[in-house]
Amino acid sequence: MSGPPPTSTSPEHDSGGIAAPSSPDGGGVADTSAQASAPAAPAARLDRHLTPQQAGWGVLLLVIVIAALGFLHQRGGTPTETAAAPAPPSAAAAQAHTAELGAGTAQLGSLPSPASATRDAQPSRAEQTAAADVATGFITAYASYSYADPPDATRTRLRPYDTDRLDAALGRHSGATAERANLAARRETASAQVTEVDITSATARRITAALVTTQHVTEATRAYDLHTTYRLTLVHLDSGWRVDDFAA
Repeated sequence: MSGPPPTSTSPEHDSGGIAAPSSPDGGGVADTSAQASAPAAPAARLDRHLTPQQAGWGVLLLVIVIAALGFLHQRGGTPTETAAAPAPPSAAAAQAHTAELGAGTAQLGSLPSPASATRDAQPSRAEQTAAADVATGFITAYASYSYADPPDATRTRLRPYDTDRLDAALGRHSGATAERANLAARRETASAQVTEVDITSATARRITAALVTTQHVTEATRAYDLHTTYRLTLVHLDSGWRVDDFAA
């Protein structure tokens, strides 16, 4: 007697008809989980080339380089910045400059003008000699007199040597009758001689001089000598040097 046919043990019918997965080398259907994870392989390769720690160090290095370049730029400047126009001077510098200009202007103002420079120039030796001759003639005529002279004799003798101003002043005192009466009573006469002329200051228009004079005086009963120093001021006119003032 033959028995019942054998029951099929094909895998297609195991576990309710669900096929069990086959091994990769068994020639069956490939594992679906392995197929799903296949695209992640390139990311794994990138992770092997640049890790998160390496990326962080790279960013830090870039920040340091940028900061260093900025510091060098700020310290050294560019050629355009170094060639820029200088800053305007401070208020103190401007005041000092103004004061300096002001000092320079004051010095220029103190310089003599050409006219005053000519007026204050030292006269020549010939001019000083001419002034000394006029001063000598004036004092000789003034200190020489006689009780018999007319009232205007002294003024007439001095006229070639004095200015109009001094002549007018002498005219106001030429009529001193009391003094003339005393001279007549003593029968007094005098002759003068200038022994020394010293020019104390001189410009082109004005000279002052000191004259030492010896005066020999004769009276009715006696004779004597007087030594007097006269100080004269002479001015230069169109007619030459003239005595403008004097005092003993």
